[in-house]
Amino acid sequence: MRQTITIILLLILLSLTEVYSQSKDKKQFNPIWAEAGYGIFSHRSTPAFGKTFWANYSSSNTIYKIRYQDFEEFQIMGPNPREFTKSLSLMIGKKRGNEIVHIAASGGLGISTGVSRGDFLYTEGTIITNDVFEKKTFSKISIPLEIDFVFKPTSYFGMGLALTGDINSERSNLGLLLKAGFGLYR
Repeated sequence: MRQTITIILLLILLSLTEVYSQSKDKKQFNPIWAEAGYGIFSHRSTPAFGKTFWANYSSSNTIYKIRYQDFEEFQIMGPNPREFTKSLSLMIGKKRGNEIVHIAASGGLGISTGVSRGDFLYTEGTIITNDVFEKKTFSKISIPLEIDFVFKPTSYFGMGLALTGDINSERSNLGLLLKAGFGLYR
């Protein structure tokens, strides 16, 4: 929880910073904004729910992102341990659109960590049973991918959808998120 709050505060601080680039005839700002999203992820055969935070910077049609994802499999009285994944990624991509909407495709490099179930150990309980598995932790280099659509009704607020992916050797995943953000969009 403390880590999540720290990340949110960092993204808020980044979104309040004005970034300028120099041109020959005038000073022009480059958009910088922070976003938060919540959605569903494919997590092997079990759905997972989680949150994602972004810090974004745009220069012309190029977009730079720092992305943090944290999701956990959804289960009610399911097997132990509960599987989860956290990832931190640096991404670069291209965006197309106008002042009101844009669509962007990004990719990059990241690290994914988490817990997965290993070998079956035993079953606990009598009437309601619960399978217990070996707890395996992992930390892997990953290739994050993302396509997002953002609607910017004002210069300081945006909302949209993101289709995210994270390819790694232990726990690749795909997610669909609703997101909202604030900062200097346009």
